[in-house]
Amino acid sequence: MKPQTKNIGIKVNAPKKTCNDNKCPFHGKIKVRGRAFTGEVVSKDLNNSATVVWTRKHFIPKYERSIAAF
Repeated sequence: MKPQTKNIGIKVNAPKKTCNDNKCPFHGKIKVRGRAFTGEVVSKDLNNSATVVWTRKHFIPKYERSIAAF
């Protein structure tokens, strides 16, 4: 029998293994909402959390230029 996975609404490959984690969007009760960002994982915690950094452009009107900000 194939494991039951939910469609989370974004194009991400579902994991092949099933898990019992409530915080898993494919097998648990958590929902994916808001915007999706592409970033770099800076640190990982033992409690299923991570710190992610993504760059964005910030426009400075005085100099009429944009810079990459974190």
